[in-house]
Amino acid sequence: MKAGKILLLALLSGIITTGIFYLVVIQSSPADSAEQKENQELEAVVVAGTDIKQDEKLTEENITIRQMVKKDIHEEAVRDKQEVIGQYASASLKAGEVILQHRVRKQNDLTAFVSRKINEKMRGVSIDVKYDESVSNLTVPEDFVDVYSNVITNDKTTPIEVRTERLLEKTRVLAVGERIVEKSKAEGEEPYITVTLEVTPEQATELIHAAQIGTFHLALHSRLKTDEKTEKTDSAAEAEKVESETEQSKEKVEANEDNKKSSKEENKNNDGEKNKDKK
Repeated sequence: MKAGKILLLALLSGIITTGIFYLVVIQSSPADSAEQKENQELEAVVVAGTDIKQDEKLTEENITIRQMVKKDIHEEAVRDKQEVIGQYASASLKAGEVILQHRVRKQNDLTAFVSRKINEKMRGVSIDVKYDESVSNLTVPEDFVDVYSNVITNDKTTPIEVRTERLLEKTRVLAVGERIVEKSKAEGEEPYITVTLEVTPEQATELIHAAQIGTFHLALHSRLKTDEKTEKTDSAAEAEKVESETEQSKEKVEANEDNKKSSKEENKNNDGEKNKDKK
């Protein structure tokens, strides 16, 4: 009888346990399923296809689409390429970086930014240039150029006279056309007809006057020489630093030796005085 009761109780416990397990699994499965579905749900976002410099124009060539898990996407992430094509990066972007809405700016905002590139007490002046006059459209922002004025006198009573003179030397280029940064490799040729230069107020007057009576030609300065000069300057500064540190080390060693000598002399004097006292 006792064995029968024990068997019956075991069967009832098994049934109850199975029922509870079944209910728990049924109730938790929909939640787990929904969570798994959320973790696997993907959405397209716009990312930088290449490294993009600050103020560089966004084009089909330097941005692309990538699928990401929806729950991991930033709320300001751009979903459609057409929203940002033709706009400009407000900060540098690394290849593969998600483009956020606050990381791009429109052309109007970019134009306002040009004024912040101009150093204090300087001015930005734009001059018209043709393809050959701008070194075949190869001049880029932050280049340095010499500006030449070319005036042709065509008086019927006298022979045609051409007068050329250098107005400005090693002048900083702020912008070419609407571009204020050097173009990336992904961007194609973009012809321009104006170049904006950083000049003093006096030089601005000269340029504006020269523009009324003639044309301009630009002579491009080499960046290589500037880079070499900078490298040499850095090397010289490093050499001076090492030499200074060496001199300081020598002075410390000499000072330590002097201190040792002084200590020895003091000890000798003290020993002599002690000997006298003993006598």
